[in-house]
Amino acid sequence: TENRFKDEGVHLNNFATFASGEKIIKSICMQELRNDLYLGFLTKLGQIKRMCTDQLDFLKHSRPVRCMRLLGDDEVVGVQVLSGNSDLLVLTSNGNATLFNENELTPLGNKAGGVKSVAGIGKNSAVALVAVNEGESAKIVVITDKGHQRVINTRELTRTARLGKTQEIC
Repeated sequence: TENRFKDEGVHLNNFATFASGEKIIKSICMQELRNDLYLGFLTKLGQIKRMCTDQLDFLKHSRPVRCMRLLGDDEVVGVQVLSGNSDLLVLTSNGNATLFNENELTPLGNKAGGVKSVAGIGKNSAVALVAVNEGESAKIVVITDKGHQRVINTRELTRTARLGKTQEIC
């Protein structure tokens, strides 16, 4: 169909083909692919992955390129740019969280899956990944599906090992 003069933008399928039902969850603007920056991926089933940005491939424009292997009905719920020494906060649907340093995750290639991020996730799901830069004190606003909010100071959270004890935040 013809574009109308009032329409803004261009549909992404003009640049790359997306599968039916595939949803965009994050866009990241990068000037260059550096070997000292990483991407952190979190899935609904609690898998987490760290990948160096120089693993990304900008040469193939017409088709999507896999950046994380997913199992079954798992899906990516969060992506963050990591500095190389960021603390990662993983939030779960039942109001628990775990805070650990990204260096506990071995950088993996673009075809690899992730590793478990939270111990005892059970029937709950991972819902968010937040990266806090080294030495930074941040306030994180958590919004629930019922329209409630809670502000959490990262200094109040205890840093644990990746599969360490979770903390209740909501």
